[in-house]
Amino acid sequence: MGMERASKLMRGLNFPGEKVDLERIACSAWAQSVGRKIAARTRAVRLVRTRLVVEVEDDIWRRQLLGMGGQILAVLEKNLGHGFVEDVEFRVVRAGASRSAR
Repeated sequence: MGMERASKLMRGLNFPGEKVDLERIACSAWAQSVGRKIAARTRAVRLVRTRLVVEVEDDIWRRQLLGMGGQILAVLEKNLGHGFVEDVEFRVVRAGASRSAR
């Protein structure tokens, strides 16, 4: 499952003394994989099996990201390894709905 790549990624992320699970690794890899501009308007929130659920701020961003889905998956695979994230689901979340709760 690309544990060497995941291990390398984890070293670059800061998880001081905490137990790290696959969901946390995948969500943390999101911003690093998509870049600053996309990360500023999105947020990876959960991993369901091999599907990464990502909140987006509006439907325009959702549609743009759907069109880039293959590229995003390729970068996630490069960063995490094969089979870690096989699909990304983009969900529109209105401003303040989920982000403020976390």
